[in-house]
Amino acid sequence: MARSVASFQDLPPHILYKIFMLDSLSARDLVNVEVTCYAFRAPSGLQPLRFKSILEIAAVDRCKLHPLYATMTPIHQMQLLRKCHYKWKMLLRYLQATGYANGSVPNEKGKVQVAAGKYHSVVLVGNKGIFACGSGLPYMASDQMVSYESFGLFVPVPMPQNVVVSQVSTSHQHVAFITTNGELYTYGDNKSGCCGHGEANIHGITLDEVNRYVLEPMLVITLKDARCKQVSAGVNFTIVLTEEGHAYACGKNTHGQLGLGDTMSRDTFSKIDMHDFRAVQVSAGAAHALMVTDDGSVFSWGYGANSCLGCYDVANKTRPWLIQTFKDNNIFLIGISAGYEHSVALDCNGQVYTWGRGYCGALGHGHESDVQIPQKVTGLDEIRAIQVCARKRRTFVLTDDGELYGFGWMGFGSLGLSNKWSSEKVISPSVLDSLRDHKICQVSAGLYHTLVVTSKGTVLGFGDNDKGPLGPRLGSCPEPIEVVSLHDLETSHTHTDEIVSSHLSSG
Repeated sequence: MARSVASFQDLPPHILYKIFMLDSLSARDLVNVEVTCYAFRAPSGLQPLRFKSILEIAAVDRCKLHPLYATMTPIHQMQLLRKCHYKWKMLLRYLQATGYANGSVPNEKGKVQVAAGKYHSVVLVGNKGIFACGSGLPYMASDQMVSYESFGLFVPVPMPQNVVVSQVSTSHQHVAFITTNGELYTYGDNKSGCCGHGEANIHGITLDEVNRYVLEPMLVITLKDARCKQVSAGVNFTIVLTEEGHAYACGKNTHGQLGLGDTMSRDTFSKIDMHDFRAVQVSAGAAHALMVTDDGSVFSWGYGANSCLGCYDVANKTRPWLIQTFKDNNIFLIGISAGYEHSVALDCNGQVYTWGRGYCGALGHGHESDVQIPQKVTGLDEIRAIQVCARKRRTFVLTDDGELYGFGWMGFGSLGLSNKWSSEKVISPSVLDSLRDHKICQVSAGLYHTLVVTSKGTVLGFGDNDKGPLGPRLGSCPEPIEVVSLHDLETSHTHTDEIVSSHLSSG
């Protein structure tokens, strides 16, 4: 005979969560439930869930089901809970914020993600597709190839029918994105074969180093059945992960940045040998790459002269190499970012580590010296970081409270610190006061410009706008401006032909 349910505490946690999320209780009901639970809560020292509040019980359940939390060891789970002051609701918020920062930010108009390239910007808006602005990406209009810079505003990227994008990445002059069906598409400058289409025939022209531009998103046939999960575009090379934890790479390989054991470039994707490790996140930089595996380890490979591989040996590495420092100190990593000359990592406690070239203070250690072995950024000890972002000579760190920290080179205002001169160097982490009125959920840095997404889905940008990555405004933008509104994107999506024709005729 089934045991009768006498109180809310007797209900399974997932049922409690559904009750709250379905709005089946009024505000008065929620207050009464919370007060009652606290009134009967046992004295300090008693740990059973029945002595926690109803919302805490639901939060505990959601945390335990979260894929990131589930991969952590019990020791690392306890460390994270301690960092969140033993508050399960705070821990749940941290886990969710980490997912938004490395994926898409939900809002009333759908999910939003930003990706900043060399001189261009890309915005993904739910099922509306991808929008691009700036210089470097090709656009086919009226039988002629032009740049998005010609339009001076965000224009929809032509998409194949029934394709819904889940994640997008861009770096130098090409774009890669994954669909909700796990398919990989790429387009742009195919230099060194970084788009991964081999010698494909496009409109009667064979794709090669002479005819190398892929003008519209094209399905990567070799990975059609691989169920891709995440992609990262580096400088003329691309790395993609599958749901099974496998990694594939293509493009430029001069320094071994493909991780395939040699220095031969590839124009189609080849599998990286990870032995028995399962990859969960990858970041492709200028000439090196970083990868996180499901056991919290970090591997590096590629160009080593800048010490960005995390070891004393500065030789190039053509295969994934375990960064032993983290293992030796029992540090569980959940995020990474490969910059141009340095690297950044994030552990499960929200702590940040940097290594590589320290020019302009890009490592945040209070000096400009190079660091060969990962070193914790002590100026960020009190925060809980959810995302790290490394680019040329600068670094950004985003917290679960929505604050953004930056350090490194101030050039063109790309660091977003309005109280600093453009030629200054910021050698220690500084919070971006210009964003205090916003809760930032995601950041992406281009060569000299930066994009962020707020909790409301607003896209802000700052830095160099000489080639139009921030829209029609000219010159540098030392302080954040609204780059584009979601309403404008919807309008441009509806009137694409008129926008293109108007700008071509006026040019």
